[in-house]
Amino acid sequence: MNKINDFLLKNINIIIIIFLFLGPLFDLLSSLFINVFKIEFNFIILFKISFMFLSIYYLFFISKTKYKKISIFYILLILLYSLIYIVITIYTKDISVLLYEIQNLIRNLFFPICLISLINIYEEKKFEINYKDLSKILIIYLILIFIPMITKTSFNSYAYSKVGSIGWFNSTNEIGGILSILLPFLLLYIFTFKKKIYKFISLIVILFIYFSLGSKVPVLSIMIITSIYLIIYIYKIINSKSYQKLLYIIVALIIGLVLSFVIIPKTSFYKNIVIHLEFLEVNQLTDLFTIEKIDHFVFSSRIKFLQETRDNYINASNIEKLFGIGYIEQYGTDNANIKTIEMDYYDIFYRNGIIGFILIFAPVIYLIKNYYKKISIIKFDSIKKNIMISLLLIFILSLFSGHILTAPSVSIYAIIVMLYFNQEVLCKQDSL
Repeated sequence: MNKINDFLLKNINIIIIIFLFLGPLFDLLSSLFINVFKIEFNFIILFKISFMFLSIYYLFFISKTKYKKISIFYILLILLYSLIYIVITIYTKDISVLLYEIQNLIRNLFFPICLISLINIYEEKKFEINYKDLSKILIIYLILIFIPMITKTSFNSYAYSKVGSIGWFNSTNEIGGILSILLPFLLLYIFTFKKKIYKFISLIVILFIYFSLGSKVPVLSIMIITSIYLIIYIYKIINSKSYQKLLYIIVALIIGLVLSFVIIPKTSFYKNIVIHLEFLEVNQLTDLFTIEKIDHFVFSSRIKFLQETRDNYINASNIEKLFGIGYIEQYGTDNANIKTIEMDYYDIFYRNGIIGFILIFAPVIYLIKNYYKKISIIKFDSIKKNIMISLLLIFILSLFSGHILTAPSVSIYAIIVMLYFNQEVLCKQDSL
């Protein structure tokens, strides 16, 4: 046991880094299991669960931080909650659906468990993060999307109706989330290139891939990031009274706008918008102004699913309100449903109940409460700005598109960004 502990103590940083870099490979293998071998059970989730238990093991038997006792107490509360959840599932549903419920429960609990465990590892200075590693991880994802696209071996982003290519991956929503929250770090990395031609080619490839997916989420992320960059840059220009640079920016924006009218209609992103509007029978803009059509077009019917799940939650027993209605709604009836809302905050609240929601978000609430006063006095450099943009994307996309905090493939990178925020923003601020 001592040899194992010594090995983990010395190598925990490289173990975490290797796990992060294996993320694209794990997602690739998951896709191959489903699309090529037609195996429904995702064996790759076992590796992710193993990583989660490894982080718990490190916390319990190796870590010596001042947060260790409270962190262990928190993990034990999560375990107690899980046991109660399982008992309620067996009692209210059936043991035959227990595996499905547990698998989805683990997906939701992966985020808080790994977050609290990795915080302790980080506090011991056993783990460090940098934007170049996050950029390289995203580059691997982009390569595994770009090569299939140009070789015509890519899987479709959508099963029917819409168009788009997702490379050799399976989940458009999860890959879209990863591509979104890691993009600020890749852009920061690209801006360090000395030759402008490398920057230009890299940006063109990124735009090509993101618009070819057919999903709104990566494009929305590009728009958010670009808008923030522009606001910051224009503010600096006005502050320094460099009005000639401002004129250059305006000209560049006009040229970019004209080019977008020519190029964007040829992309999968635009084609999907047209397909969606035709499906909704929208012939003019005013036809879209109904709650149902806005929900369908903008939120992909998430508001509808939210209302249905909310009604099922309200009609559930008090104990289900506390511990969650689970991932199969109205089990045992003709209206049984396994469709999630795909809005993480609501999915976690209704699926895991009031107690589960509090437990899952307790570490995040603690971090926000403990550090929010420091943020206002921070002097931001490029790294800090991009970390903040990535955090903003995490919280926005968790609400509107989901698959950020409830999908281990994505939530592990959300955790790393939060730790990166702690490393580059808060800790360095404390040392000033």
